Amino acid sequence: FSAAVAIQTGDLIGTLIVIFFTYNLPRISELKYSMFTVGVSVIAIGLLVEHPQITFPVLAIAKAALQPMYHALYTYSPEVFPTQIRTTGFGICQFFHRLAPIPAPYAVLCLNAKSFELSTSVFGLMYILASIQTLLLQIETSDSFMVEHIHQADYNKPEFVSDLETDEYPPEMEVPNKVFTCISLNEFDGMSTSSLSRYSTENSVVVV
Repeated sequence: FSAAVAIQTGDLIGTLIVIFFTYNLPRISELKYSMFTVGVSVIAIGLLVEHPQITFPVLAIAKAALQPMYHALYTYSPEVFPTQIRTTGFGICQFFHRLAPIPAPYAVLCLNAKSFELSTSVFGLMYILASIQTLLLQIETSDSFMVEHIHQADYNKPEFVSDLETDEYPPEMEVPNKVFTCISLNEFDGMSTSSLSRYSTENSVVVV
């Protein structure tokens, strides 16, 4: 019963963290810190299993950290792929995500046969290793534009975003076989039907 209360409490705290705090965090930082917290907490649970008064709060912390971790994974994974291959890329991520739980229970049984501390240490170290590997991620998708095509990857660079934020819009953004003409919202409202038809046939209009 105490373990169930700790798990539900952790889920509630994690949900509140996702709702009220994570939108201010970069995706990679959210992923890195949440994974590290889960890993340390899992190891601590194995080491403190004989002290339930400490184990259950640590269990709640681990469950709370899982919520922002999944939030970052499910948000960052599709955002990092260009729209052209977003579904395929996210589908591959989902495939490996669903593949991992198949051998995990057998690994837990084998490790628990030796000791519970060994089991928690192995899985905790895997989370910590994953958090370290996030240092290799170079593309931050928080507060940045979604890339439509692979050839537009440079458009997601910080200097391009800063240009847009200072209202210095490039008049034309060329990509293979396509020209994007940027116009302001006021210009768009003042356009006649014939002008809009000409833009729709000759160019792709981007209202900014």
